[in-house]
Amino acid sequence: MPENIHYCEYAPFSRLFPKAAAVVHHGGIGTCAQALKAGIPQKRPRVLPKIKTLCIAHLKNRR
Repeated sequence: MPENIHYCEYAPFSRLFPKAAAVVHHGGIGTCAQALKAGIPQKRPRVLPKIKTLCIAHLKNRR
């Protein structure tokens, strides 16, 4: 991993987001709430609906 990236198993958003300039995330309500609380801009890519569709299609095909 590049030296300027830090990996950790768990990091609470309540401690991370106040130090962030912005956050890009999946759009979950908890993540949205933490970003709003921290007062930082947030971007939610439109990937999740496609993933849900693919998962549902995959489950239907397994039957």
